[in-house]
Amino acid sequence: MSSAKLHIAIFSPKYAQSPWCLEELSFMLTTGTQIVPVFYHVQPRDVRYGKGAFADAFSRHEKKGRYTRQKLQEWKNALSIDSLVKGETIDIDDEEMVLKSIVNFVLKVKSQESSSITVS
Repeated sequence: MSSAKLHIAIFSPKYAQSPWCLEELSFMLTTGTQIVPVFYHVQPRDVRYGKGAFADAFSRHEKKGRYTRQKLQEWKNALSIDSLVKGETIDIDDEEMVLKSIVNFVLKVKSQESSSITVS
């Protein structure tokens, strides 16, 4: 059981190569906790539709035969669901600026969430 109040999924071109990342993403969905997607050097549509590096990664997973079709489909579904959430797209290389962008985006998401709460 996760006690996190928020999950941040940072999708990069190599994200889908990692079974660990894919498994964590699937877990995030089961918690019912808000997921904030960050698309780092990838486009949401590539994640959603399994294009480019994501298609290549799944092709390699299939060829290796370590995971069942059901597990691969679970991971693809998790990617598709999470890529539909409004996220932040980052195409810069400066690590400090990337971190600042992610932090600012998460703070923006949380402040919008807080401002939508009304007190009676």
